[in-house]
Amino acid sequence: MATPTASRPQNRRQNRWLLAGILGILTALGLGTKRYHGPLENWVQHHLGDVLVMIFLIGVARWLWPRRSAGVLSAWVMAIAIAIELLQLWHPPMLQAIRATFLGQIIFGSYFDWWDFVHYGLGALLGYGGLRWLDRWGQEQSQVAPSDRPSIDQ
Repeated sequence: MATPTASRPQNRRQNRWLLAGILGILTALGLGTKRYHGPLENWVQHHLGDVLVMIFLIGVARWLWPRRSAGVLSAWVMAIAIAIELLQLWHPPMLQAIRATFLGQIIFGSYFDWWDFVHYGLGALLGYGGLRWLDRWGQEQSQVAPSDRPSIDQ
């Protein structure tokens, strides 16, 4: 019988593949918010993307630092998002030139909106919850003996 620690590298790989799939879905959803037309169109186009971006960035942070806790990663991503939002109150020529580019617009935005903090917070909470779920799922998988797992050959 395998010990839970013996299968952890395998589970980390499974978690990373699952996380990659989730990040792909979040990317598609985020891009879709910009083209959405229907009920709550204004909110979906201007704020749902903020929620999804926070979840996405927390997932990317987990991909880059897989051993960091969900709370630490979520807090760092939230702090960076707040700093970038506050930068939108500052308009020096160099920052304006960066914002004039597509990538600068995506990263730094163009205008300050207090409501963004609410949506960043919601995204951070959902991202935190998602990482906690992923952590629990990985722990459950590590407690299943390899012989008990379904395989392609069966």
